[in-house]
Amino acid sequence: MLIDYENVYWSLKNTYGFSLEPGMLVDGVRNLVGRKGHVVLMLAYADFDHPDFKGLQTELQRRSVEPRHVYSVNSEEDRRKNAADIELSLDALELVYTRLDIDYYCLVCGDRDMIQVIKKLHTRRKQVQVIGVERTTSRDLKQFADAFSSVEGILGIEEITDKAGEVMHPISPA
Repeated sequence: MLIDYENVYWSLKNTYGFSLEPGMLVDGVRNLVGRKGHVVLMLAYADFDHPDFKGLQTELQRRSVEPRHVYSVNSEEDRRKNAADIELSLDALELVYTRLDIDYYCLVCGDRDMIQVIKKLHTRRKQVQVIGVERTTSRDLKQFADAFSSVEGILGIEEITDKAGEVMHPISPA
């Protein structure tokens, strides 16, 4: 299981104003993917120096998730650049060649860039499930995956929309 934590976190925050609680995500994803077999590896990618992720590394480690720090600030412009998906892609490709015991991959992400990773995993006869934020996950990415599940469904997030279909606010589990 490879989690682009930054992608999920910012997608939920920007779409619903919902602050992600890492335990809920990890436990929910582990339960869902565990139905397919034994989860042997969990990695989460983020720039853990970001103030929003303070303490996240420890929380992930408590749940047997290996945090993978991704430096993503350009010091010249102090602009954030998402590098988590690149690190995730590289690890997925390395795993497909070094961990022959893994037949089922779960990518928790939403970027269309992951299509090439999925295609490469498929050439090695691996199944790929994508879990992403429904409203922000690439439609193309969903089509390439063997299965898709929404983060909203896993977390029990329901949304209330106005008559025009615009999200007014999410209802999150208590």
